[in-house]
Amino acid sequence: MMRLAPVPIAYSHYYPDRIADLTLLLTESSRPTHGSDQCLPACACFGIMLAALWLRANP
Repeated sequence: MMRLAPVPIAYSHYYPDRIADLTLLLTESSRPTHGSDQCLPACACFGIMLAALWLRANP
């Protein structure tokens, strides 16, 4: 979580219009430590949720 959080915060402006770009950044950020087929989608999902929450908290 600590390694992933900076990416959705830095790129929260990609949400919701550029979800594909945000997903790519999130999965590439997670790949070195969580590169399995189960972990990458989970990291992307968590990161998208963080980006949405960050935007709601910081309009």
